[in-house]
Amino acid sequence: MGWPKWLRFSLLIVGLSGMIYMLNKAAELIKLIWYLFLWLLLACALLGGLYGIGWMIWEDM
Repeated sequence: MGWPKWLRFSLLIVGLSGMIYMLNKAAELIKLIWYLFLWLLLACALLGGLYGIGWMIWEDM
């Protein structure tokens, strides 16, 4: 004889809600990492642009 149907259903609901919560937290972490990567890419592009402008000014002197 197995477990009662209400207990199996309750455990299923608790397990699914826990998995959804963990996936949500993982998605937030991935989004945070993605935004950090984009900010670093923007910073590198700006620094590269400044370096290029400085190099052109230095070469013209």
